[in-house]
Amino acid sequence: MNLSESGEHLDAYAILSDIIQRKTHFAEAYYFRGIVSDRAGDKRGALTDYNILLELNQGLASN
Repeated sequence: MNLSESGEHLDAYAILSDIIQRKTHFAEAYYFRGIVSDRAGDKRGALTDYNILLELNQGLASN
């Protein structure tokens, strides 16, 4: 059973979104939320999170 079949993706997505709200520069949260979105079939949401992850990582690399 995968996350989308069990409904656990909704819980994981909510938890990760809460973390992102409190720590907007926490790159790992965007990575994992992207995975959750992808597995739930939300390809657009996953791409959005992965793009934010890339932007955050570029900022870290330039510092």
